[in-house]
Amino acid sequence: MEINLESLKEDEKKIIEYINSNEKDNYENIIKENLNDSVMLGLSNIRNNLVYAYDFEPDSTVLEIGAHLGEITGALCEKCAKVISVEPNEARARAILKRYSDKDNLDIVVTEISKIKLEEKFDYITLFGILEYAQQIFDTENPGLDLILYCKKMLKPNGKLLIATDNKFALKSYIGEKDECTGITFDSITGYKSSNKQYKLGKKQIINILKETGMSYYKFFYPLPDYKLPSLIFTDEYLPSSSKINGYFPYYMDSSFIFYSEVDAYDAIIKEDKKMFPFFANSYFIVASQIEFKDDTRYVSFNNYRKEEYQLMTKIRENIVEKTSINSKSKKHLEQMMNNIQNLNNENIDILDMVHEDKVVSKFVNLKLVSQLVCDNIEKPEEIIKILNKYKEKISILSTEYDENEKTIFEKYIPNVDRNILNKFRYLKDGYWYMILKNCFIIDGEYVFFDQEWVEKNVPVEFLVYRSIVNIEILRDKIEKYQLFDKMKIKEYIPLFEKLDGKIGAEIMDEKVFSFYQRKHKNPIYDNYILEDKNKKLMSENNKISNQNIELEKKIETELKQNEILNGQIYYLTNENKELKKKLDGIYDSRSWKIVKGISNIKKIIKK
Repeated sequence: MEINLESLKEDEKKIIEYINSNEKDNYENIIKENLNDSVMLGLSNIRNNLVYAYDFEPDSTVLEIGAHLGEITGALCEKCAKVISVEPNEARARAILKRYSDKDNLDIVVTEISKIKLEEKFDYITLFGILEYAQQIFDTENPGLDLILYCKKMLKPNGKLLIATDNKFALKSYIGEKDECTGITFDSITGYKSSNKQYKLGKKQIINILKETGMSYYKFFYPLPDYKLPSLIFTDEYLPSSSKINGYFPYYMDSSFIFYSEVDAYDAIIKEDKKMFPFFANSYFIVASQIEFKDDTRYVSFNNYRKEEYQLMTKIRENIVEKTSINSKSKKHLEQMMNNIQNLNNENIDILDMVHEDKVVSKFVNLKLVSQLVCDNIEKPEEIIKILNKYKEKISILSTEYDENEKTIFEKYIPNVDRNILNKFRYLKDGYWYMILKNCFIIDGEYVFFDQEWVEKNVPVEFLVYRSIVNIEILRDKIEKYQLFDKMKIKEYIPLFEKLDGKIGAEIMDEKVFSFYQRKHKNPIYDNYILEDKNKKLMSENNKISNQNIELEKKIETELKQNEILNGQIYYLTNENKELKKKLDGIYDSRSWKIVKGISNIKKIIKK
């Protein structure tokens, strides 16, 4: 059956083409070969993170409204017993069917969102990226409210509405990201003056709608960089600190003009008052219900930039922290972490983690990380040195001298390493190179570690000290000023450590996906500033050269005058010399000179 694609955008047609001609296992290759906004947002597994982060009840049923191209449909099928996906466009619906042909618990309904007719009531209804387009579904005075009322009728009495939506006052809108709904920069934060419609809503507007519709019990989550590709998810119980906000990379549509750093702006807001963060959050994930419910999730993080086989999810609850694998490939890595925990316990190294069923869990510690203590003392270098030295002392307990009969981490990653340098380090036979200050608390005066995912044979203590320093972002700018590498006696090894760290990172990071977040965007202010600055520098150079030319001309003029004087003196002395020569020649020809000359010769003979 031929499907009409005319109503689809060009990027949607391309994604459908990829889905129809490839199996899911090949999606990651498609992303790496065609790394752009539509492919990343349409096919990446990162789209599932919000679903993975939420605790669905077992054996639950879910109605997915506006399934689009099935970006989260597969994850819903994994988490719930039954999924019904509603998609108005038949071409997109057929793409979802092809994409998840292996899911027995999925039904797809092709119908307008406003015309859903189902007898069944659901445990969950999802509205991912739908609320901001409510006016296209209901042509009413308050379409957002009518959409929520419409969904409420299809929920069980204790059912929950899951809403993922961009914030009207998202910080990324202030720094130049084009509005996804209208394509106009700054449109949402200026009240959508370009049209008579309201698309994105702010937090207060959403709360008012929920209360008015009787969905009076709710919880807000704040995903960064947004709900589509979440890396960090905060809550009101766990708002970001300055160090935490540095744990993600923003991304923007290719056509956007970005005026300044989003991370720096969030950092400034948080330092002023972290309670301001929800107002400027890029996106919201909202759980809403007619009855009171408990959700103890406080914070979630993902390793989006790693290769699939190393991607884990960390979830902080009220009293515990959990670490789980989010795909079949990363289960092996989680098992390795579980083995590390057992070995660390056997070596009597203080760690928080323990194994519980298929998870790594630890007690939630309401203390500052040691890396945060360093940040608190950033203007006190002597305190930072004390912390580093105590840390080095702690990890050196089990270290040994270099054994030339055993290979070290250097031989594995840098085969041509100068072996003469290897005996200058002390080695940890089992080197947990995540055993650094950002994965450490000080509890009752002792350094206690967590999140020990990695281990290598014979890792230098000095390398871990280096990694502890460079993995505290705010500390990097102080390395030279405080002479940290000198005082920790590792300065001469830095080029080697940098190379080793880069090699290890390359083994873990998905460089192609990471490059998606590292794309450069045009910055009119910066670009104009640079051009202006270059012009100023050129003008300054021109003025400098002009002044040098004037000085040179003056110098030449002075030297010419001096030459004229010298030439006059030479002329005068030349003539004077000629006159003297004439007088001397006259003397030589005179009779008296000849007599005197003869007498002189006689005197010489007598002496002889």
